[in-house]
Amino acid sequence: MNFIFIPGEHIAKEEDNVWYLGGHSEFMQIMIGHLAATAEHLTYYQKRPTYSKTLETVKVAFTIPVSKLIAAKFEKRFRSSSSKPKWENLKVYNKIVNGVRPVNSPPALLDGKEIYNVLILAIQGDSQIENLIFEVSDPLG
Repeated sequence: MNFIFIPGEHIAKEEDNVWYLGGHSEFMQIMIGHLAATAEHLTYYQKRPTYSKTLETVKVAFTIPVSKLIAAKFEKRFRSSSSKPKWENLKVYNKIVNGVRPVNSPPALLDGKEIYNVLILAIQGDSQIENLIFEVSDPLG
């Protein structure tokens, strides 16, 4: 997949199949996408599953200038293995993004627990500080 940026901008780091879990006041919906970082911007491309179990890029969900970035933090979290976000099943995906099926629920006593990594970005919003949360597979990257 090729992404077009402002002339002179180059992708410093990118990761595919990143779950956006919330935190941006304009985008309250959970979604899956592609996160790309340049020296000037962080851009999140929203994707959606197709019936052939692939992801297609829908649009640019949001772009954040790096100048608005206040802090970045990585965390390891635990969830019940049954509450992992799944984009492969279109029905399950639609339940997740519509808020019908909870994701990342803490494990109960008898649940198997699974570790997942999140990237938390603190940005200066229009009137407040917002914490955007992304589930990433490679926290060091």
